Amino acid sequence: MEISRNLLYFDIRQDKFAISMGSVIEVVAAGHYEKDYFPVPILRGKVWYRGKEIFIIDLKELFGLELPSGEISADREELLNRKGEASIQGNILILEMRGQLMGLQVDQIGGVAVPKKLYPYPKMASTLEDRYFEGIAKIHDDLVIVLNEKNLIDDNELEVLKA
Repeated sequence: MEISRNLLYFDIRQDKFAISMGSVIEVVAAGHYEKDYFPVPILRGKVWYRGKEIFIIDLKELFGLELPSGEISADREELLNRKGEASIQGNILILEMRGQLMGLQVDQIGGVAVPKKLYPYPKMASTLEDRYFEGIAKIHDDLVIVLNEKNLIDDNELEVLKA
């Protein structure tokens, strides 16, 4: 499918992802956040952004992008050492998702690009629901997974967070 919109591409571990720039409000440096238990498993914690408390989505665990067993990343080590507050490295993409601000934790921003074509996401590539993925794009020499930011959190999960 032909596309003509800007995609912000980024790394999570060594994998390449992209998201539509239309939903990105701002990119901020990661820092301290409040960790807590959430009934929605892809949430890592909450952070204050311009006077509002927003949830941080962590795709590493959901997509199985954790480090090999036995290795602990610097951000995970910090999480294990402190109670109630932790810090993460990288960036947080502030997104508008289903009318709510959310943060998406990423390791490194690659840039903005307008790929010529979006290829369907191969259903056999993952055991995850295809709701998370819009397709695959070629940006420079990399194949990049394009996320469907509207479906990272579904309506039921959003209702649980509002409660």
